[in-house]
Amino acid sequence: MDCPAACSVAEQEPSHDDTIVQRTLPRGHETMLVVEDGPDLRETVVTALRQLGYQMLEAASGPEALALLAGGIKVDLLFTDIMMPGGMLDSALAQRAREFRPGLSVLFTTGYAETGVLSSGDGVAATDVLPKPCRNEELARRIRQVIDRETRVV
Repeated sequence: MDCPAACSVAEQEPSHDDTIVQRTLPRGHETMLVVEDGPDLRETVVTALRQLGYQMLEAASGPEALALLAGGIKVDLLFTDIMMPGGMLDSALAQRAREFRPGLSVLFTTGYAETGVLSSGDGVAATDVLPKPCRNEELARRIRQVIDRETRVV
């Protein structure tokens, strides 16, 4: 998840415009599991989503995420990079995660959306992928769309 400064949480006092935008972003109360091997980026995403009201869990790898899910922790959405170190495509992580949590909502992110990584037969639909880099507004909107879509289906 390669969010640039535009996607990072501001360290300064918010301006009037920032406050208005923050209040208009889609918010939630659901629990999300963010899987990202980069600690700084993981912290940035977790902080941004926590500010929108979400309960956050985090993991640095697919195996760490699966261990959390196997432990019985309630998770409403898995937000994970498609390609991470260690050889596991996170579409495989999503499939394994759904063995523990059938119907689990999943939103993928990748910097490779335009290079054919999604057409490799790994079962990832382009509609479930958030290209990197992203802005907080797009992150908030797409997460809400996936959660709401899955809620209607289940």
